[in-house]
Amino acid sequence: MLPAYIVSSDKTQAERLFSRGVVKISEYNYLEAEHEFTAALASADIIEPLIAESLFYRGEVRKFLNNFAAAEQDYTALLAREYAPGALKAEAWVRRGAARRLQNNFAGAEQDYTVGLALTELPKWLQATALFGRAEARRAQHDFTGAEQDYKAALDLGADVPFLLMRKLSWFHQNLPTLQLRPHTRPGLSPVVVPTATPEAKLDTSPHKAAAPPPRKRPRRKG
Repeated sequence: MLPAYIVSSDKTQAERLFSRGVVKISEYNYLEAEHEFTAALASADIIEPLIAESLFYRGEVRKFLNNFAAAEQDYTALLAREYAPGALKAEAWVRRGAARRLQNNFAGAEQDYTVGLALTELPKWLQATALFGRAEARRAQHDFTGAEQDYKAALDLGADVPFLLMRKLSWFHQNLPTLQLRPHTRPGLSPVVVPTATPEAKLDTSPHKAAAPPPRKRPRRKG
C-alpha cells in the first residue's frame, strides 16, 4: 500500500515531488526520479517519514544508475536518522550491504547484511536476499564455509524466497565446490575464469610498424 501522501490530493511541495519521483521509477526513468527525490529533500516543508523514504528511494535509483557510492551515502544518511521507521531502517541495512558489495567492499557488505539479519523487522523474502548477498560477500573473501551456510539458510526459507532468487541460490549452493577454484570477479554474477595468455599467445601491441615486404621485380619482356 502506498503512503497516504502519495494518493492524497492535499499535498505539500515535498510530497508532490516525492510522488513524482515514485511515478518516474514506475516509468524506469531513474535519472529524473533522482532529481525529484533530491528536490523533495531540499524542500523546506519536508518532515519524517518522508525524509527517510526520500533517502531510501534516491539510494535505490542511484544504485540502478550504477552510482553505488552515492547510493551508499543515502542509505547511511537514512540509518543515522533517529525517527526513521524501523522496517525501513532494517531494509536500508540490506540495501547498503548490496551497494558496498557492488563496490567490492566485501567486509563492509558482510557487516551490513549481518546487522540487517539480526533485526526482527526484516521480512523473510528480504532475509533471503540478505543471506544471498552475505554468502556472495563471504565467498569473495574465501569464507566458503560461511557462504555455504548462508546459501543453505536462504534455501531453508522455502516458499518465502522469490522464485528467481531461489534458482540463483540453488545454483550457487550446488556449484560452490567448483566456484572455490575460480576467482571472484564481479559481485552478484557467476565468476568466470579468464585464461592467462602465454607469452607466445600475446599480441604484439608495440607502436612500431611492421616492415613492408620487398617490392616485386617485374619480369623483363623479350624482344
